[in-house]
Amino acid sequence: MIKVMIVDDSADLRMLLASALTSAGHLSIEVGGGLEALARVEAERPDLILLDINMPDLDGFAVLARIRSLSNEVVARTPVWMMTADGDPASIRSACRLAALEYFVKGNYDIDDLLRRVGQVNANR
Repeated sequence: MIKVMIVDDSADLRMLLASALTSAGHLSIEVGGGLEALARVEAERPDLILLDINMPDLDGFAVLARIRSLSNEVVARTPVWMMTADGDPASIRSACRLAALEYFVKGNYDIDDLLRRVGQVNANR
């Protein structure tokens, strides 16, 4: 079982991903924005973060940069997969510079493939 924090301002997408993750035997934590994610990440200690880039309160790049700078090294090294509607190469490069492990364009990925990859995440970081 992998504990996945889903950070996205779209409640519908959070619900869809949470339902798929739960059905696959994983635990999901739904978070509606970047500021809430930062407030909860150290207490929740997810094994994986699915992070939207375009959010109204704080964009995913800023959230990822702050996570990477946390003093709690275990949380700072949490695998982060970026999700966005934008497949812009500059955004992909920015995500890579911040040590995002995956980059998914919403609507262009297969949910079964995503679940398979989640199952491969090492929960014993």
